[in-house]
Amino acid sequence: MKRYVIIGAGNAGLTCAKTIRKYDDKCEVVLISDENYLPYCRCLITYFIEKEITEEKLFEKNRNILKKLNIKYISGKKVDFIETERSRIKFIDGEFLEYDKLMISVGGEPKKPSFEYDNSILVTTLRTLDDAKSIIDNFNRGSTVVIEGGGLVSLKTLLALYKIGVKIYWVVKSPYILSYVLDRESAEIIEGFVKGREGIKLIKNCKIVEVKSKIVKLDNGDEIKADGVIVGKGVNARFINSDRDFNFKDGYIVNSKLETNIENIYAGGDCTIVYDIAHKTNWKVPLWPVAGEHGRFIGLNMVGKNAEYRGAVPVNSFSVFENEIIAGGKKRIFEDEKEDYYEISERKGNVFKKFIFDREKESVVGYVFINDIFYAGPIYYEVKEA
Repeated sequence: MKRYVIIGAGNAGLTCAKTIRKYDDKCEVVLISDENYLPYCRCLITYFIEKEITEEKLFEKNRNILKKLNIKYISGKKVDFIETERSRIKFIDGEFLEYDKLMISVGGEPKKPSFEYDNSILVTTLRTLDDAKSIIDNFNRGSTVVIEGGGLVSLKTLLALYKIGVKIYWVVKSPYILSYVLDRESAEIIEGFVKGREGIKLIKNCKIVEVKSKIVKLDNGDEIKADGVIVGKGVNARFINSDRDFNFKDGYIVNSKLETNIENIYAGGDCTIVYDIAHKTNWKVPLWPVAGEHGRFIGLNMVGKNAEYRGAVPVNSFSVFENEIIAGGKKRIFEDEKEDYYEISERKGNVFKKFIFDREKESVVGYVFINDIFYAGPIYYEVKEA
């Protein structure tokens, strides 16, 4: 009986396990997590912080899936090494597990704070359920928290904390928020949804330099008395040591079947370098839906279905104080790209639409919809098939 082993129980890993079971009901499927929980959706942990969902709801669906599909689940054990020559993995406790085919979907590790800090207040990131629990235990109505980092995770954390009555200073190094997700024009519209809210102060072009004696010091000279700091500066791809060298450069480099350079080993999710269709380049696309795509294609290829993965189209869908935003594909044009791309945009109040076109193909390669998201689905598939 074949044994398929999957390291990492995020969307990529769980989707891979489900796909394998769909096509092979006789094999053994082993899903491994180094967290002491059942698989859960990381996208939901900010809703857990704001008490929109319970801890049980995070696990309920996946508990049933594991049982129904007879997927063996190992939690709370970290894989320390891959012995490719013997087709087995080694756990940090010294135990081994053999595999016929292996998937690596270990995700990313949050970037550590760049500033010095003492233990006078909580300084944390938000990546795991344990992080969320720590935030809940340390902050409540009336607390003051400094969030550093202008990305989408920071924004969603801000919204969750605001909902439970926390006062927030949002410190962003860039001249505008969401600089890795949106163009400046779109981002400044979203800034308008945040600025002016009582209990939120946005500080741009700035960073934290020190946290000492409950005082957060910024490089502009400001000092903030706070109960904690949450850092959201992105993630680095995680890596597992091996007896052979993987092609790895801030992520496992894979081919169109999502195979690594080592036979019978695949990689997917946030730890993987893949082709981005809209941007015409290879890099990490660390998004939950993209991880699910990886899992499905890897599962198909593990069972011999020969499925070619064309690449990803990055899409972010979120809301900010009841304003709905969907942004997909290429969202901005740099100075040296103006001969290759052009954009069309329209704004009426808080409703905004932007399309970016490839001049040569006359095809849509990117879009931003704010408070008018009806056509987001069809446009996504137009970008994907371009």
